[in-house]
Amino acid sequence: PNNVAAYFHKIDTLLLLNNDQETYKFVNEYMKTQNDANPFIYAHIGFALIALKEYDTALDVIDKAIAMDSNCIYAHQVKVFFMQVIKRPEEAKSCMDKAISCSTDFMLHTPFIDNCRLQKEYDLMLLYLDKFIQANPQNSLAHKRKIGCLVEMGRSNEALQASQNLIQIEPKEYTHHIGKAQLLVNMRMFKEARESIMTAIEIDPKRADAYKTIGEIMIEKGESERAIKYLKKAANLDPNNYEIQVNIAASYLNLGKYKEALQQANSIESQDPENWYNNHIIGTSLFNLGKHDKALKFIDKSLKFNPDHPSSLHHKGLILFSTGKTHKALEFMDMAAQKDPKNFNIYLNKGVMLTNIGRMDEAMQCIETAEKMGLEPNVAKTVKERLFGDTSYYTSADDNEDYADKTSWKHTKVLD
Repeated sequence: PNNVAAYFHKIDTLLLLNNDQETYKFVNEYMKTQNDANPFIYAHIGFALIALKEYDTALDVIDKAIAMDSNCIYAHQVKVFFMQVIKRPEEAKSCMDKAISCSTDFMLHTPFIDNCRLQKEYDLMLLYLDKFIQANPQNSLAHKRKIGCLVEMGRSNEALQASQNLIQIEPKEYTHHIGKAQLLVNMRMFKEARESIMTAIEIDPKRADAYKTIGEIMIEKGESERAIKYLKKAANLDPNNYEIQVNIAASYLNLGKYKEALQQANSIESQDPENWYNNHIIGTSLFNLGKHDKALKFIDKSLKFNPDHPSSLHHKGLILFSTGKTHKALEFMDMAAQKDPKNFNIYLNKGVMLTNIGRMDEAMQCIETAEKMGLEPNVAKTVKERLFGDTSYYTSADDNEDYADKTSWKHTKVLD
């Protein structure tokens, strides 16, 4: 009966269950029966009453918690939340100042910050963090949480500035430079990201994540050869890091080195058989090596764990087409195009498939759409010549799956 954490978590559980009647009964019973009431629990009861929209009672309970212990940080924080809910922002700021003045230990302030994040009250969270940093400018944990908050708010430039402020406080902290690099990668500022990583490597040259991040940058830039070089360095430093191994396999795939990609992906498949990306790499490599039946098994596994992945949908369409199931293949091409509407390869291959069942006008539209999206004009010209140069054998098309056999040589050439 004296376990504070148990009371706290039971209130949370009842709130999560949306059981308003039971929550109200439980908190009232606590207030009636607990003579040596705890201010922390009283503050949390206040929070529960806010959730129940019992605002008058909530304020009385919160004020009672503060009267029990004027240094109870959580009581002041709940009052901040209360003032925010009833739209009294100036009083909310005043309550923040009181909470922050109670302690410079940032960990004591994290329950409120976590709750703001849970409630998606990012503006309130940012205001609180700014006030804490203003009072404790050298607290690196507060700066880190501010960066995270700004990222979730989609304010990348401000997050980058906050990251730089953190580095100024602790310039020799390796993780700060890696964090800044990851922000820069997300902003596609690859040159600056690489500079941050190189600084991190100078601080600690034996950390795998620096080389891993450079490898990921190279993948984003389309420089897969260089990506493999850095990823292998990372793998040497951290041989059990599964993600690094998957990225090496992906880089081989991007280079068209399907045997190497397959070998690499197969070597780690047993570590995580349900990893959708590794299954996708295996399936795509097998498809390009002409092993379509085996490829389908892994592409299906990839789609089981990530049903919206456009490349897996695209490859399933290609595999079905290669086995003569053109209509079913087109369904997957449409799904792939919906998920990745700017991928001209999907429209190109859909166009090829449509010619296979005699739907020539639609096929031409797909090829032209692919060209508008970025398909090289000389490639588009060659495709059109191969598909539409002599259409006499399409005139007898009866929209039948068996028709695929009559023209498969031509379409295989185009797909290649």
